[in-house]
Amino acid sequence: GDEFYITVTDGAKSVTLNYSALCWVKSAVGSASASDETKMLAKAVGVYASEALKKNSKSVISLAGQIAGAGTVSALRSATDSRISSIRSSANDASLIQTSGTVKNYYVSSSTGSDSNSGTDESHPWKTLAKVNSVLNEGSYKYNIYLKRGDTWRGEYLKTYKTSNVTITAYGSGAKPVIMGSPENGANAAKWTEVATNIWRYAGSDSWDDVGNIVFNNGESYGCKVVQLYVKHEGKSYRITNFSHPTDCQKDWFESYTDLKNDLDFYHDKDFKDGSGATGYLYLYSTSNPGSRFSSIEFSVKQHGIEIYKANNVRVDNVCVKYVGGHGIAGNGLNLQNILIQNCEFDWIGGSIHDRIKASIIGTDTTAYDTRYGNAVEIYGGCDNFRVQNNYIYQCYDTGITQQYSCGGNTDSDHTANQLNIYYHNNVIENCNYSIEYFISNCPTGNSSYINNFQITDNIMWNAGKGFCETRGQ
Repeated sequence: GDEFYITVTDGAKSVTLNYSALCWVKSAVGSASASDETKMLAKAVGVYASEALKKNSKSVISLAGQIAGAGTVSALRSATDSRISSIRSSANDASLIQTSGTVKNYYVSSSTGSDSNSGTDESHPWKTLAKVNSVLNEGSYKYNIYLKRGDTWRGEYLKTYKTSNVTITAYGSGAKPVIMGSPENGANAAKWTEVATNIWRYAGSDSWDDVGNIVFNNGESYGCKVVQLYVKHEGKSYRITNFSHPTDCQKDWFESYTDLKNDLDFYHDKDFKDGSGATGYLYLYSTSNPGSRFSSIEFSVKQHGIEIYKANNVRVDNVCVKYVGGHGIAGNGLNLQNILIQNCEFDWIGGSIHDRIKASIIGTDTTAYDTRYGNAVEIYGGCDNFRVQNNYIYQCYDTGITQQYSCGGNTDSDHTANQLNIYYHNNVIENCNYSIEYFISNCPTGNSSYINNFQITDNIMWNAGKGFCETRGQ
């Protein structure tokens, strides 16, 4: 069974196939009832074996998951964990540091810095990312931004707004610097008030943007967000909500937060797009005070970790982004050039409302719901030389890595966005709704947007469609 392999050798060259893979190839190719897709895949496995010999490589071909036994899956999990450990301990890439031309170097430390410092060396760092954002539009300079290892910035973000030639990296020793959307650890019993049986309101949450997810005890469990859904039903208008639990989905009328009924369901009571009257607070169903029940509660508030807006030559190395309700890294522009994301970690990304439904639909004969979003690394628009390599991505509401664009039916050059020379290499992607997604859509005749030279190589991808993304509910 799983311990039996066949190895074909040619001198120093060899290729190994496990028994299950060989049997599947033989049966799929020879079966009259097999689908064309299955036969094509089986032949591809055989072609890969042939090509591996030509390239002087030593390969093991096994069909994990449905085909491979527990031994193969266990070995792949071990290899995955080893790669994750290597990514987390990766050293800074000194080759990314800009030295030619007019270069400005800024150091930032949330633990030891002050925005009144010069920020120009490790001994005098700034404190906030807001201070960095304030200078990233000073002119035609090149910037090296150093974030101190071991430090965390809560409720902050970095934004290169039309500012090219920026390297964001780490300094010091220890764990990667962390940009965290969660403004505070909510494991504080004093901040939770029981407003109805088992329904708890969090103090101060009325000043936050939309919360897309709540993560308990560093990922031991997570919340299920209730989103606004409106339908016209039986001649009456309802403002109802889609509960995302599979057994309850779309079965419960929901007029207010008091209708929460499942453990760890939560509702952020925000206004419709053109409405008013909501409390603004976050409400959580819990069988006891959440602040006492859990040792850690993190809120994924709507924001990006790093935003690259119409900027070229941007490199992000050795940064960790966690608990953001939007994207981990959001690139936006019709022709972003030379964007590199490497040696980074992205955990618990997305879930916030991207497009909120309008109150004006109430009383109309329609169905609508709030649209949620959140990708670990995204470019929306066009790009040339976009590289995402050696990153660990875990628990995304939507996609691990993506380049995408919708032309919106526009034919003019202002809406042409080509996606060229894209490389997704050596990443580990787990528990995202999609591991990788790419598209150019809605391009009519006259819009020549296209994708060319797009390579996805040596990535390990586990459990797409499983995890926090299962609370999508749409």
